[in-house]
Amino acid sequence: MYVFFVLVISGPAAMVMALYANGGVFAKVSFLLLGSLWWWFTFKGFRLILKGKVEEHRAFMIRSYALSLSAITLRVIQYMVAYFTDWDYEVFYTYNAWISWIINMVLAEIYIGRAIRSNVK
Repeated sequence: MYVFFVLVISGPAAMVMALYANGGVFAKVSFLLLGSLWWWFTFKGFRLILKGKVEEHRAFMIRSYALSLSAITLRVIQYMVAYFTDWDYEVFYTYNAWISWIINMVLAEIYIGRAIRSNVK
């Protein structure tokens, strides 16, 4: 179900919505790249499982899921910045458009790297 909804509905919708995102061109590019990577990682993971490449599939699906959670990360960061700082909301939103999914990708890559190292031992 997850793969179907990302590839057929949510991924394409995210890319269209990116064109109308707040935050100007900088944020729109971020959301367009996010949607494209989300779709690609899901597609790649799906193709890999069909070929029986379970470990590679798992890595790409972890990346896909990390990007799925970027909407939550964006809102948590935005809330913390609004609550704990006096930074301008609209200016920071543009940066947060990038920060929210890059943090998730870094954490996913750390997790994948550790999982690979633990399997090698």
